[in-house]
Amino acid sequence: MSRCNSGNSGSRSHAARLESPKVPASSSLRRFVASSLCALTLAASSFAQPAPATRPAAHYDTVAPRNPELLVRQSLQQLQSTDWILRWQAMEDLVALKTPAAIQPLSAIVNSPKEHPWVRSRALVAMARLGGPSVLEQALSLSADKEPELRAGAVEALGILGSDRGLQIAKDRISDPSPAVQSAALIAFARIGKGAAWDAVSAGLAGVPKDAAFRAIVYVPTAAARQKIQTLLEANDTNWRRQIMAAIGESRDTQFLPALLAHLAVEVDIGNRQVGESALARFDDSALAEPLLAVLAADKSALYRVALKLLARRSTKAACDVVVSSLARIEKADPPSLPLALDLLARFDGEAYRDLAAKYLKHALPEVRCGAVAALARSRTADQFTLLRDALVDPDQCVRAAAFQSLRRNTRGAPKGGIIAYLAQPLASKDLQLVRETMGLLRDRLTRAELPQAMAALDPLLTGTDAELQQYAAHVLAAVADDEALTRLALARGFLTPWLVIGPFNFEAADAKASAMSAVYPPEKEFDLDAKYDPGRADRVNWAMCRSHADDASVDLAYVYGGRRRLLRSGQYVAYALVDVVAPNAQPVTLRVQVKGDWCLWLNGVKLPAEGAKSGPGNITSQLAKGNNRLLLKLAAGDGREWSYRVQLLDKDNHPINGLKTTVPAAPEEAAPQ
Repeated sequence: MSRCNSGNSGSRSHAARLESPKVPASSSLRRFVASSLCALTLAASSFAQPAPATRPAAHYDTVAPRNPELLVRQSLQQLQSTDWILRWQAMEDLVALKTPAAIQPLSAIVNSPKEHPWVRSRALVAMARLGGPSVLEQALSLSADKEPELRAGAVEALGILGSDRGLQIAKDRISDPSPAVQSAALIAFARIGKGAAWDAVSAGLAGVPKDAAFRAIVYVPTAAARQKIQTLLEANDTNWRRQIMAAIGESRDTQFLPALLAHLAVEVDIGNRQVGESALARFDDSALAEPLLAVLAADKSALYRVALKLLARRSTKAACDVVVSSLARIEKADPPSLPLALDLLARFDGEAYRDLAAKYLKHALPEVRCGAVAALARSRTADQFTLLRDALVDPDQCVRAAAFQSLRRNTRGAPKGGIIAYLAQPLASKDLQLVRETMGLLRDRLTRAELPQAMAALDPLLTGTDAELQQYAAHVLAAVADDEALTRLALARGFLTPWLVIGPFNFEAADAKASAMSAVYPPEKEFDLDAKYDPGRADRVNWAMCRSHADDASVDLAYVYGGRRRLLRSGQYVAYALVDVVAPNAQPVTLRVQVKGDWCLWLNGVKLPAEGAKSGPGNITSQLAKGNNRLLLKLAAGDGREWSYRVQLLDKDNHPINGLKTTVPAAPEEAAPQ
């Protein structure tokens, strides 16, 4: 943005201060995707487990959505989508959120023969999970449907409902021609028949459908089934262990918790450990509390992390007391578990455990220091500026990032002594990433009162060779700089400002070959501050000061002449910009000129040849005399919406020139509108 004092009449931009100087898939592709998902879904279905390829990671029974009411509305609307997968996702959300209002639209989907069988089957299962009053009769009816997707969905729904009326149907469908129906039927038979299903499940474990048998066995309450589950947990086959742990999680049967925890303590496969932890996460917090607290109170370090993560979902005073009393043991046996312990305590009461968290800011492990910073962020009374000062220059980038984030979120203003003094050490760091993080906080907290200190602190960056840091520093300072500081800021990077500008002069081509740059206007012949010239098609124009507020000291002439925008769009125009450069010594220089439009340049009355094209950027090598040097820039644009310029003056090594100053002749007072 530029500010300009202009004698031109006409309206001006209100921001200027005048001063004295989805592409749908094909039906065949949709059918293929839906059929594949159907097979996967029905082979892996159970009461609590959403189908594969479902919504990402977190389950709604472990992590609540931020806005359940909004998600319900969106999901109900999404049921009307033409995309099968989106509709299925909506059903999963509505079930997880226990939405009775979904029963009616789901029932309409089930009863509509126009809907695809796969969509109808998913709606039927969703109704069963929600407990719809009419779903039993619908499931019994559709269990004999000609479509395998509907038969499978109906049998799955019967298993969820647990009605004895579905027992024989589930048993019979184990021999269905469709493998998907077989799988769903075996699981349903186990859920309804309990012990009566052991022979069928045992046969499935030895043959087909083997995967479904793993999911079914957890519903068979016989000693033989329990012994088989224990055998599967101890099996050498990694996949068997994984499947049985997933099945235990789906069943949410608390009698399996001791066996699952005992196995997780010795499970060596990382993928299996993740499956086991996910299985535990499916249990209610009340069921998990006692066994998990026992883990912390005992020497079971392999389970510390999963226990702390799950207990933190709903922290209690009892859990906090056990954690505090176990901290020494946790640190000795498994130090990386400490951040989880601190998180649990801070979630329950960030104020009560503030001082305890602060003790870990000096811990040897960076992840523990990071956890301490995160825990302190939950305290409203902690002196964040004091506590986190050392963390800002921590050797670990994650610790620093957490500290900066906490200061931004939990503090206001600047600490005692000012923000520049507070950030002096990180600003002086050789670590460029740390400097970037520091300037992010400085940008938020810097005030004009600290501008002089900030200019001095950031001077090495402004005059350095890192263009990104140079630009960032300029951006930070420009936000609070006054006119004088803006000029010093620009000159520190070699950019010239302020300017005297005059225009726009209208160019009327005498023939097709004529250009605006070939036309000669009065500023090229004379410099008269008091003169007013006829520009050709608008009011008379005169010289006026223009000061840029942009980080790079660029001047937007389309903004400056905003009141003439309609004229500028209808023809070619020319403007001139003038600045006096005061050099400490005679020396060779490079002028970097960046212009949107055509341009040419005079230095001390001599027109300089530019490298390359007549329009756009250009570099000019020239010689500055000691003392005053006058630059005159001619700018032409055919489209006033794109008309700006900036000029950077550098020494022969392409560095800003120390001691360089700029000035402009004293401009007259603003002329009254004509």
